[in-house]
Amino acid sequence: MSYLQVFNEVSAAPHPQHIVPHPTCWLHPPAGAIKINFDGATFNPTHEKGISVVARDSFGNCIPWISHRLSRPASPLIAEALAAREAISLALSLGLNRVIMEGDYITLLHLLRSTGDDNFVFGPLVNEIPKLCSHINCVFSFVRRSGNTVAHELAKHSGVRVVGSSLLP
Repeated sequence: MSYLQVFNEVSAAPHPQHIVPHPTCWLHPPAGAIKINFDGATFNPTHEKGISVVARDSFGNCIPWISHRLSRPASPLIAEALAAREAISLALSLGLNRVIMEGDYITLLHLLRSTGDDNFVFGPLVNEIPKLCSHINCVFSFVRRSGNTVAHELAKHSGVRVVGSSLLP
């Protein structure tokens, strides 16, 4: 068999794709775990930002949630990082141990999984988040916007700082 024949056979063979699907809807966390969705959103046309955090148990019941508008201008990445930090602060204040942190801004999630200091203006903020997580059993996970709708809508319509209990507005 010639090299050209081998090449043609290999080229014609279907190649399996190793695509990891991301959730497109909100999924319950496993029993004993809490899922905290976080999001930063932009208000149009003012371009102000809001953030929100929504914590739910394995039954889907909402436990505390937080929503507020940022007092200073922020890039989308900084707004998302502030929302992630708020999510961790909530988990720490509630004494949670098994937490899935879920967000829809993949750039931030890649930065949180990387090691070392980042040479960006937001580096200290992004680097602070894993340090805070070291106090609890915490995993960051990406979810598509459609799976983060509650957190996104709360962030999009946020005003003054609001902390809610089990009932969402």
